[in-house]
Amino acid sequence: MNRPLRVAFVGTYDRAPHGRNAIVIEALRSAGVEVIERHVPLWVGTADKVAAARGSAWQLGRVSRRVVGAWRTLAAVTADLPAVDVVWVGATGLVDLPIARRLADRLEAPLVFDPLVSLAETVRDRGLAKGAWRLPVFERIERGLFALADQVVVDTAAHAAAWVKDLGLDAARALTIPVGAPRIFHDATPAYAPRPGTPLSVVYFGQFIPLHGVEVMLQAADRLRGQAIDFTFVGLGQTQAAAARLADDLALARVRFVPAWLPPDDLIRAHITGADVCLGVFADRPKTARVVPYKVYAALAAGRTVVTGDTPALREGLMPGEDIVAVPCGDPAALAQALTRLAAAPDERLRLAVAGRTTWEQRFSAHRLGSVLRAALAETVAVHRAERRGIGPRQRWRVAHLAGLIDGAPPFAGAWDHPPAVLDVGCGDGALALALGGARQRERGDGGFGGAVFGGTVYAFDADLERARAARGRARRSTAAPTHVFVADAAAIPLAAASVQGAVSGEVLEHVVDDVAAAREIARVLAGGGALAITVPAGAARFGAADRAAGHRRRYDAAALERLLGDAGLGVERLTGWGFPFGRLYDALVQRPALAALRRRSGGPSSRQPDGRSDGRTGGPSGGGVRRDVRRSLRAPIAWAVRRLARLRVIDVVWQALFVIDARVAAGAGQHGRREARGSGWDAVGRKAR
Repeated sequence: MNRPLRVAFVGTYDRAPHGRNAIVIEALRSAGVEVIERHVPLWVGTADKVAAARGSAWQLGRVSRRVVGAWRTLAAVTADLPAVDVVWVGATGLVDLPIARRLADRLEAPLVFDPLVSLAETVRDRGLAKGAWRLPVFERIERGLFALADQVVVDTAAHAAAWVKDLGLDAARALTIPVGAPRIFHDATPAYAPRPGTPLSVVYFGQFIPLHGVEVMLQAADRLRGQAIDFTFVGLGQTQAAAARLADDLALARVRFVPAWLPPDDLIRAHITGADVCLGVFADRPKTARVVPYKVYAALAAGRTVVTGDTPALREGLMPGEDIVAVPCGDPAALAQALTRLAAAPDERLRLAVAGRTTWEQRFSAHRLGSVLRAALAETVAVHRAERRGIGPRQRWRVAHLAGLIDGAPPFAGAWDHPPAVLDVGCGDGALALALGGARQRERGDGGFGGAVFGGTVYAFDADLERARAARGRARRSTAAPTHVFVADAAAIPLAAASVQGAVSGEVLEHVVDDVAAAREIARVLAGGGALAITVPAGAARFGAADRAAGHRRRYDAAALERLLGDAGLGVERLTGWGFPFGRLYDALVQRPALAALRRRSGGPSSRQPDGRSDGRTGGPSGGGVRRDVRRSLRAPIAWAVRRLARLRVIDVVWQALFVIDARVAAGAGQHGRREARGSGWDAVGRKAR
């Protein structure tokens, strides 16, 4: 792919100029990602959403009709979308997921959802669930919608863990990206300079939602009577009126409210610039423990000392005492003590302000978040393409066969000092590495390692970056034992000598320029007594156009393969043909047509063999052009039908059964000492001397 990564931002998402979606778009574009927006308005501010959540069943029906209307509009405005790599549904776009799923399938792209908050969690937290039926319904709907996304973005690992438990989110599909803050807070706020002889200015800005714990802040202010500490509360929201009443009841003379929602530039100019300390969140609630809100990142970017509740989520990226001040949640006395210390220590405020701003720049700025997002999305795209490509019945059989070969040739003669490791040479999209990782988790009844149980780690590499990304992503999403994936050449493996106890290579050596150098390099990293299991295509005399289309440089006869292993210093324990007669039939009916279709899609001449030679067909004035046009018109529906058939379980079962017959034919040939290249390929096991 020569163009930049391209993301389609679609739906009824919040378009606030400095909100979560704006931060994500800024981050992506700063990392060189092309973002195409297709927005359809649905909500008129937060109050509209709250009213919908609180509404009666009849009002919810009206909201449903609005949503369906938005879907129709969204389908129309996305009809002309170019090819994209990712379809992204942003914060507050939960209702867009069904139509976005259809769009992603049409564009053959993964669907990524960045909810920021959970609907059910918000309804519960803000007390919007009027009626016992409402909350369970919201939870059930949200679970179903979350399941539509290929990946879900979440702001903290603690939040991801909660969604795994409460919403059934697959932990392997969670991508953690902090909330962050727009760069305006960094660029428009002057550097902090303490002002000796003036009261400490403490500022809260936000939406007055319950998890912020504004009542804790006011109770702390009550404990600070008589001290030169001024509090300013900026914003509007659910608990603002109750907070103002509490301040009046406590007669807090040094507390003032600014009941307005200010855009960042006005907020910075009027309140943050003159602040010594900015407050975060302090409520002792479950949700407080798993989020780090926008206000904390904004204050860090502005270069002001931040005091907030000490939570697991906070400690994922920030260090209390180093770049932020943290106090126990729900503890006004602890907050009052922290503010008293800061009032008496201007140098400490300056140090924290500088450290916090530096941390924001290094970890939470748009540039940093964009770099993380771009790398994560590249992996997501690679995994999605790999899973769409899938593997055919023969490759599935070969993966299991190779795992069985190494399973039947345990790469050790005695106990190891530590659990052994296995290397997957040329891992491709990672199917074999995952099979090895899963097999490694089996244990013998006596508690020792047996069969394909290499105990600790699978190392896997490929020379192709996108395939290595796919293998890495699939390994992260699997339950297999630890798998480390990297990019390397088979002739230069970046592992120490004698560092692995087993290796596998499935249809790789025929692709490399120097197969002898590659075999010797694999032998170098094998420990003494270690085994290498390989498969390669058979029949040097059959090398032809299909091989060139597949990227093969050679095919092997038995003597050549035995000589290759011997030159690498490996003793041959097994050398058997596989894939006759049904493997050869698969080559003719499935493999060669698939390679030809791939060549056509990549721009190769359809009227020539993969090596460029004429296929002998002509289309002259006798009507060949018409027949060619008919063939072309039928090509797409036939290809679609073939792909659908290939995914049927029954087709896979039939081929697997036929390949089992091939294996028995090969075993019979081996018993009679025959080494004939009648099948698709050879399998072999070589062992390094101890």
